[in-house]
Amino acid sequence: MSNQNRKNMEFIHYCNTKLSNINEYNIIKVIIDNIDHISSLSLEKIADEAHISTSSVSRLISKIGFDSFQNFKYRLENENLNLKMRRMQMNISEITIKVQKRKMEKLYPIKISLMSGQNRMYLRWMIRI
Repeated sequence: MSNQNRKNMEFIHYCNTKLSNINEYNIIKVIIDNIDHISSLSLEKIADEAHISTSSVSRLISKIGFDSFQNFKYRLENENLNLKMRRMQMNISEITIKVQKRKMEKLYPIKISLMSGQNRMYLRWMIRI
């Protein structure tokens, strides 16, 4: 696991298990609420929206394991972009599969009929070309 992935996992783990007070919760809430434009988010804006001091925000960032607020923002923004890219790739894959399936159904219509004979039942597949 790369150092960046480890830091991101530490952040997520910290958010899910180790928030020790309401101030930390408020800081994380402000960050998550503004995740889509994290690069333009300032330490002062987070502190203002969370109703706490900038030093409290800095302490939390350090506590999670990041060197600086800028480093934290950079890594969080990259992870957010990577997540969006993975979701887009999955959506594109799903759409491609559906389109291919529809093309195949149009090109090769399949008729399934149930046949019986000599005390047995079986399926008969007919492909019309």
